[in-house]
Amino acid sequence: MEIQRLIPFPILFDITDNLGETLKKALFDNFPGRERLLLVSDNNGAKRYGEYLEKILSPEGVLFMRGGTISDVMHLEATIKEKEPDMLIGIGGGRILDTVKMAGFRTYVPFILVPTSLSHDGIISPVAVIDFGKEVKSVGAIAPNGVIVDINIIKEAPSLLKLAGCGDLVSNLSALEDWKLASKYKGEKIDYFAYMLSKTGAKNIILSEHEAFSEDFLKDLAEGLAASGLSMIIAGNSRPASGAEHLISHALDRITDRKNPHGIQVGIATIFTQTLRGKDTQKIINFFKKIGFPLTPMDIGIDKKTFMEAVKLAPSTRKGRFTILDIKNNPMNWEKAFEVYLKLEERNT
Repeated sequence: MEIQRLIPFPILFDITDNLGETLKKALFDNFPGRERLLLVSDNNGAKRYGEYLEKILSPEGVLFMRGGTISDVMHLEATIKEKEPDMLIGIGGGRILDTVKMAGFRTYVPFILVPTSLSHDGIISPVAVIDFGKEVKSVGAIAPNGVIVDINIIKEAPSLLKLAGCGDLVSNLSALEDWKLASKYKGEKIDYFAYMLSKTGAKNIILSEHEAFSEDFLKDLAEGLAASGLSMIIAGNSRPASGAEHLISHALDRITDRKNPHGIQVGIATIFTQTLRGKDTQKIINFFKKIGFPLTPMDIGIDKKTFMEAVKLAPSTRKGRFTILDIKNNPMNWEKAFEVYLKLEERNT
């Protein structure tokens, strides 16, 4: 007997310019009877949005925190046990959203996420990045039951975070190439629906005809990041959105003290990994130039030696994740790829 494959999809995704009314209607229409709300909000620059929702929703409880650590997850779990909410509302940046994802997953309480920036595809993905003290890990959680993006809030986010979101989305093109390599050399199965969603999201933002970071551009970015997150839900892993470029970024985090946004690092690494494959990177470079995205490691304060050290270290950051960096007989070696990469950038300066 065949059993249907059941995928825990979000039932709500909305882009709005009126967060309060949209959220109240979404709760009424999609989650009737869930009235005991626990609001979890950033306690930094985005705190004002949490305070706004507190007035709008009158939740059972409110928790302001930095988020992102295992102790924050445990604190939220304790608050859930005390307040016994039937729905969590998380509003803030990636740390808060990941904290809510992890706590919601571990306590079986449904949740809606309201991102205050579009810096990565974690707004919908079933993955949470949590600091466990000795190391930061990407761990399996669960996708949100709903996501609401308020374009007015997103517009106010720092430019660097918007750029990071673009870099994270474009990096899917590199990740998908690595997925194909893993299928060829390791027999990994490709889910082509997930593949299609990831690729479409990345290509749509590169080909967007809207002015960089206009409202319409940000809607394209939100939709692309949502598609990327959905692709990971369908695939059951991060393959559609994480390949060698992500491993290089993780390695850079280990060996440098610079705190560049993850999306910026993976965007730069994507030009390198695609060059290493012999792929035409002109469209990516043109898009990055259009939005003011840094093109080389040097543009974000990382010299060639450090970057190449990160490339060497990258495969060890996630053992078992087969990528272009594991191909020993690749026609273009790492050093040559970096030189070609720099010549491409110089030609486009």
